[in-house]
Amino acid sequence: MRGRLLAFYDRHSRDLPWRGSQDPYAILVSEVMLQQTTVAAVIPYYEKFLARFPDLRSLAQASEEEVLAVWAGLGYYRRARNLREACRQTVRRHGGHLPGTAVALRELPGVGPYTAGAVASIAFNLPEPVLDGNVVRVLARLAARPGRGSGEMRVLEQVARTLVAGQRPGDFNQALMELGATICTPKKPACGACPVARSCSARREGLAEMYPQALLRPSPQRRRGVVLVVGHDGGRVYLVQRGGESLMPGLWELPGLSGQEKDAAALEPRAVARAARRQLGQSVVLGKRLGSFQHTVVNRRVQVEVRAARLQGAGRGGAAPGAVRSVDPGHDAMPPLTAATRKALEVAGFSSLTWIPTRSGQ
Repeated sequence: MRGRLLAFYDRHSRDLPWRGSQDPYAILVSEVMLQQTTVAAVIPYYEKFLARFPDLRSLAQASEEEVLAVWAGLGYYRRARNLREACRQTVRRHGGHLPGTAVALRELPGVGPYTAGAVASIAFNLPEPVLDGNVVRVLARLAARPGRGSGEMRVLEQVARTLVAGQRPGDFNQALMELGATICTPKKPACGACPVARSCSARREGLAEMYPQALLRPSPQRRRGVVLVVGHDGGRVYLVQRGGESLMPGLWELPGLSGQEKDAAALEPRAVARAARRQLGQSVVLGKRLGSFQHTVVNRRVQVEVRAARLQGAGRGGAAPGAVRSVDPGHDAMPPLTAATRKALEVAGFSSLTWIPTRSGQ
């Protein structure tokens, strides 16, 4: 079965920008980005990220804001913070070279069993197993096992560890992932094209789609929000920075109430104006409705209304409790923005702007 999978990988593997690389840093970047994100979404971010931070030391020396600005739009920003910190620790503790074992890799921030196994096998040719969603699905079908729960994960990990022991462990792990991504898909798997179909217990039972057992996902929570495009001085608008205790800390957004409310009554104009005053340090006057959009964050589906606003009186004045920044979205270098803020600015008419990551010190 190992031979058939490797032959399949040699003939049919997709041409992805991180494949063929032996640079442990580049492999780590790709594996971190691929956590909870599709390959198609990752490719442009991976290329942009490596162009800006071509090696481990350049990322370790970058500010958090620089890293988040390049990462902006990919989501799950904790990954970017952990990746930067992992590089900083690698410089301090390992002389700038990623450690070459899965055990040592797992000591780095944000590096769990899957990422450690992937980097160790692909970059260092070690027989370490990987268990991402695609691999779990392939192994669960091969063995006709439920594939859910800690006990099942231990069984499938042992299966993966047995299979990866041999030549080309990195390619073998990627072959398993490739098979799950392109042939052994969640719905309507192409069993007729599968190189290991004759070894598959689920196919023999005629129940491939029944494995692994489906996760019970809660219904998304409905939320509403109102954000304000507070304009001044021609095309400039105000942004506020999220605090350390909030979701996606350190990112910048438009002032207002951006999706924490369950019903429209909590979003009446006075409540939105009070929230903006707390954020900006000065009262605002709400203007016309510019439009709305729907945005999904984790398990929340948020309907966000975008409204124009202006400061009450000349100048900002007052003392805002958090960071406030005035930007011209069409011309200025932008700080790292939440995805919802990008959508809101597009609704407000800034659809043609170029998002340029800000540099340290700007």
